Amino acid sequence: MNDFKKILCPIDFSEYANEALKFALLLAEKNQSSLHLFHVLAKINYYDWNMNGIYPLISEELLDNEKRETENKLIDLVKKLKSQNPKIDISYEMIDTNTIADTIVNIAKQTNTDLIIMGSHGRKGIDRILMGSVAESVLRHAQCNVMIYKTKNV
Repeated sequence: MNDFKKILCPIDFSEYANEALKFALLLAEKNQSSLHLFHVLAKINYYDWNMNGIYPLISEELLDNEKRETENKLIDLVKKLKSQNPKIDISYEMIDTNTIADTIVNIAKQTNTDLIIMGSHGRKGIDRILMGSVAESVLRHAQCNVMIYKTKNV
């Protein structure tokens, strides 16, 4: 078994990510690894344009509220996990970006991550063509080990 001292687990609060997180916790405890949770707050194009110019579809206030709510959710999750898993060094980070896979790969490199454990939505067909696969892109470009955790019961 490899020595995984630093595990990165990207989470988006989906059932898929939650299942991957459960496995990451088990592996972190078994290997006495640190676990870094990482959430990407996707920057989506919230603007549109018409004959009068560009205008926002969503207010900056609404975006700021979403960011605060997401960070609070992440903080609550980390507190809960730390209380349930006192032997694991758990940290977290949240970044705004529109390049999710690239950001995950870069964070893994910057933090000298040994293993990325992430869930997969398992999109197929036209959804995969249109949406792409973050998991596949991370798998192709990461310089460390990557585990894509798929579950049948989600």
